[in-house]
Amino acid sequence: MKVAIYVSRFLPATGGIIFHVTYLVNDLIRQGVNVEIHTGNVITLNKKRIMLKRSHIEVLGKIGIVIERDLLPIFPLHIRAFEKSDADVLNIHGYAELFTSNLLLTLRRLKKPIILTSHGALQTTLLDIYYTNSIFQTGTMIAKRAFAKSITLNLLRRYVDTIIASSDEEKSMLLLHGLNAERVIIIKNFVPDQYFAYKPDDDYISRILEQYAVEPYNYVITVSRIDYNKGLHQVVKALACLYKSGVRKIKYLIVGPDEGALNFILSLSDKLGIRHSVVYLGKITDKKIILALNRFSLAFVYPLYAGAAHSLAVIEAMSQRTPIIVSNTLNSICKH
Repeated sequence: MKVAIYVSRFLPATGGIIFHVTYLVNDLIRQGVNVEIHTGNVITLNKKRIMLKRSHIEVLGKIGIVIERDLLPIFPLHIRAFEKSDADVLNIHGYAELFTSNLLLTLRRLKKPIILTSHGALQTTLLDIYYTNSIFQTGTMIAKRAFAKSITLNLLRRYVDTIIASSDEEKSMLLLHGLNAERVIIIKNFVPDQYFAYKPDDDYISRILEQYAVEPYNYVITVSRIDYNKGLHQVVKALACLYKSGVRKIKYLIVGPDEGALNFILSLSDKLGIRHSVVYLGKITDKKIILALNRFSLAFVYPLYAGAAHSLAVIEAMSQRTPIIVSNTLNSICKH
């Protein structure tokens, strides 16, 4: 049996979806399944746009990596010249309006079972979210929602055999928009068992806390890509309220790659008079460091507009017995 996995970006890029795909591929191989990963030839790494060479790569005889041509390499629209596959099952990982629609129009001709794992992105698009940083952002969100409801959802109803949701809330949202309940299944996110068993020694903890100039239980933390949909501005506003009430020693640590919203977050903290309390640590790839920072934080905060309670970052923090503060999943905090 052969499975083709379609993802907008893959290694050397990083992120939750790439973690999912890597874990899935390893599990499929253990079961004797051949896997073919289709990805684009344009990725962003450390804020730089990199063009990969179009190629077919064989890894260990059971993994094929097909790097396809992005048709609009200047814009992050993920529209590609998808190549045909002889796989028995086709699995789309991640969701973006043009990427998913373009892919479904191509894959439908292969007459093979199609599975979509949206990772909550479709749910976020379908929600009515009102907060943005500009008129352009508002217009973009309205256009994406209109495209999803008028085109992408119709393609999903016609050509996708199974949609994998990560939570009951996501499934409810899909059913609300006309998806057949029998075609939507729930597979919840998870992290490796060793995360729960991880217990860093005192010397390592002291070294990490000293490296990032923080004291134990004197900070809250978010580990996330930094874009407007993550709602990190809400944490900054809450921290400013605490500061005004006399609680002035708590820092807010932000970990993750900047995807356009960092300057806004830092400018907001400066405007509210708490710039010294908001610390951007950049992108940290060492999971042991992230787990250690989670373990000794007051709380992991993640006011994502939808699906926050089911994200990998939240489960990682839970594995360290860290208190969690997330948004009300299907009642966007942006309205208040």
